[in-house]
Amino acid sequence: TPNAAAGYGAPDLARVLRLAPSSEPSNPPSSSPRPPSPPFALWVKDEGGGRGVESGQVHQYVVDGVFKKVVLGDDVRGAGSLVTIVLVWTDEAAVGGAKRALVNDLDLNVTLVKRNIILRSKGQFRTNDPNGGTHPEPRRDSSNNVEKVTVTAEWAAAQKKLSSEHSLSLQVSAHQVPSAKGQTYALLISGPEGMTVRDLGPSLLESTAHRLA
Repeated sequence: TPNAAAGYGAPDLARVLRLAPSSEPSNPPSSSPRPPSPPFALWVKDEGGGRGVESGQVHQYVVDGVFKKVVLGDDVRGAGSLVTIVLVWTDEAAVGGAKRALVNDLDLNVTLVKRNIILRSKGQFRTNDPNGGTHPEPRRDSSNNVEKVTVTAEWAAAQKKLSSEHSLSLQVSAHQVPSAKGQTYALLISGPEGMTVRDLGPSLLESTAHRLA
């Protein structure tokens, strides 16, 4: 049950990720059937066995192979999300009566990468933005323990000079984690078939273009 002390609990994966439809009908008889999903890849990092982040620390991931079909000229108009990224963590319980319920504040930062160089000049994808595009100024979410970034296929197809050499850089950073043991988290990524994810581990990245390992 949602409450001010412990947040909203576990997310409904069917609502935040592009999952394959189950064999059981999920729609009432009167509603329109959901069209089948195209082939896709799903990558999950479980919170239970993961390492935590401490204040000021960054975990770096790189998602490859997500723009290949766009380059091949597929018709992506109205295709919805190309890549969906969800960060979620089990927060510490807040003190009773606290004005701010979120205790451990993590951030999900997603930017474009080309040939292992982070293209910071291209801007950053904003969390909970349905348009799925980059913006020159990032926007932090300091209220929720679930952050979602969507990269739409239509946005990707509209970008000039976007090629299969481009990837996505994911940074999970700890803006504020009072606990000395850090904060563990789960990371879920769904994308086109052939997508791969590189886990580069903890890193403190420079504010300018940074070459990835």
